Amino acid sequence: MIAAQMQTLNGDFAPSFRFELEGITRTLNLYWSEALEGSEAETEMKNALRTGDYKMLNIYTQKRVGPITGYAHFPERAVEGSLEWNVSGVVVHYDTLPGGVNPWFNLGKILVHEVGHWLDLMHTFGLDEEGSTCTGLGDFIADTPAEFESNTECIFGRDTCPDQEGLDPITNHMDYSYDACKFEFTPLQRKRMIDTWYTHYESPFY
Repeated sequence: MIAAQMQTLNGDFAPSFRFELEGITRTLNLYWSEALEGSEAETEMKNALRTGDYKMLNIYTQKRVGPITGYAHFPERAVEGSLEWNVSGVVVHYDTLPGGVNPWFNLGKILVHEVGHWLDLMHTFGLDEEGSTCTGLGDFIADTPAEFESNTECIFGRDTCPDQEGLDPITNHMDYSYDACKFEFTPLQRKRMIDTWYTHYESPFY
């Protein structure tokens, strides 16, 4: 499953990024295996398990991630050893890895989505910082069509913002579509991720 997940991750981020597997650790801890984002359990788990510097992507698989399938922390200026430094990374439900038992999300695309957040991409749908949906700044990416709400299936041709250009981007990794639907980042999404890498992860501050 892990080898297949790495293949999916690199396939979807190529040619912008390539990730190398540095190591695997297995920890049996029921409390940590159900850690929710922002919880004491998450902080305790990551304080104990995190490895590498700030640009080292730490990935955690759990048996429960609350009502969702994964989460990530957006990049920020972090001091080594701080909470922001230690919690950086991605958490996914282990059944979302390739071959998992989740019937709609078992092709490894949840990790791709969450690593997109780790590289500062937002969802293609929903409220932006101005409280807007079909108008306004949206996800701050000019080449992703506006989308009023998430696509949670594979509804091709859906257009929740008919007054705006383009159909809903249900094939985009940053929507909530089923894994089978998602296969792309836009050029400007890739640019944002590359800029984020050099600003936050390859920064001279680290």
